[in-house]
Amino acid sequence: MKPLRQKMINDMKLRRFAPNTQEAYVSAVAGLAKYYKRSPDLIEKEKIQAYLLHLMDDRNLSWAPAMS
Repeated sequence: MKPLRQKMINDMKLRRFAPNTQEAYVSAVAGLAKYYKRSPDLIEKEKIQAYLLHLMDDRNLSWAPAMS
């Protein structure tokens, strides 16, 4: 497992995210990385926003903002 993915999983565990939520978030970030063919930590904020709009407009998916 790549260090960035493991860090994300560890952070979610510490925040007590449910296993299904962890899987969904890891999958979502993997989809973003695959879409841009680069590591998620190298993707600019504007590109992430463009990807979210692509999911909403082109794939008819919805999203909910993260709760803090």
